[in-house]
Amino acid sequence: LILKSKDGTKKYMMVRLYPLIGNEEKIYACVFTATDLTERKKIELALRKSEELQRALFTSSVDPILITDINFKTIAANPALEKLIGYSSDELRRNTFPPHSSFDPHLVEEWIEKCKTGKGVSGYETIILSRKGDHIPVSMTISPIKNIKDELRYISFWIRDIKEHKRIQEALRISEERMRLLLQSAEDIVLMQNLDGKILYYNGATKYGLTPFEVV
Repeated sequence: LILKSKDGTKKYMMVRLYPLIGNEEKIYACVFTATDLTERKKIELALRKSEELQRALFTSSVDPILITDINFKTIAANPALEKLIGYSSDELRRNTFPPHSSFDPHLVEEWIEKCKTGKGVSGYETIILSRKGDHIPVSMTISPIKNIKDELRYISFWIRDIKEHKRIQEALRISEERMRLLLQSAEDIVLMQNLDGKILYYNGATKYGLTPFEVV
């Protein structure tokens, strides 16, 4: 029951009713007991709001998020992860993560031990397979979720698609390789100096008889 106290504040009460039975098996009185649950209700409401906020963050996150048990069996997956790999939450719950991909068992043991100590793993890069068979490069942050007894219950994966990042890295590597080949094949001397005049790079124009090591 929700009751109002004399000063107008709400009180949440749990009320129990017990019959008092006499010698002739007749009820001759009733006893009411009331327990004040106001503080507990406040905690429950705060917890519910916190859970709703966490659920909203989980659902609306642009980064894929996965929750598994300590055997990497899926407990929950957010829409961003479903979109990334093409599996629904129900399909993921029937598999260990990631579906049709596997991690080194020794690596998994290391992750679990780190999660047990509360450290987790940050920035682990790997490849996961999508439902279509695409190889998706991702960076994962693996974190422990413990109960009030500090026991490891679940593991969270925050996943970032780094396909575009990898494409840019590869394009930069190719560009730098082309530049290096162009500079090395040039007959003219190419030097790079800092503002103090120290030589940082020499392209190794061999007809002058100096090696890059000697010049730098």
